[in-house]
Amino acid sequence: MKRILFSILAFALFACNGDDDNNSGNNPNPPLTGNYISVTADGSQTTLQEGTTYQYSISNGGLFGEDYCIYSFGGGLSSFQASSTNHQATISFDNHYVTSECNATEVFATLFETGEFTYGNGNNQGIVVYYAEPGSDHFTSESGSQTGSTFEVTEVTPITTTDIFGTQVSVRVNGNFSCTVYNPENPAENITLENGVFSIVLFPTD
Repeated sequence: MKRILFSILAFALFACNGDDDNNSGNNPNPPLTGNYISVTADGSQTTLQEGTTYQYSISNGGLFGEDYCIYSFGGGLSSFQASSTNHQATISFDNHYVTSECNATEVFATLFETGEFTYGNGNNQGIVVYYAEPGSDHFTSESGSQTGSTFEVTEVTPITTTDIFGTQVSVRVNGNFSCTVYNPENPAENITLENGVFSIVLFPTD
């Protein structure tokens, strides 16, 4: 009798393990890789990942004065198709750099580190998040209050590559965020972004 009971238990354990193995191969939410921005927008989950639907692009820029520079190093995902059918999102690191000589590479080398970041408003250094739903206007975090919002960089990985043009330096930045983005033309219209995660590669440009 004991031998029969043991055999039944062993068969049940093997069957459970077999089910677990099968389930692991059919994970409906596989880990995100490459460049991506994933966020819950007003309660609806949206994931933009570089691939067949979304393309990744950098969005660097600068504004120069007599005694200051404002650099922006960003990365975003947009659809290969018309924006009326897919979302768009960009995360930008804006840095107000006070110097008489503007040097994008120098700013870039000191900008990224793990920890919490504040949101900027276009005049001050900080994070700016841009977001657009299918067929909608572009919303931005710099057009309204960010009280209670969070932005954290959890991992920074320097990348160095060498080609015929010389040595290129870039950085992969991973992190999480929650904020509110506003319609610049009508700030009363806004979208709450929660539980956001991202992984983007950024490049310096002179």
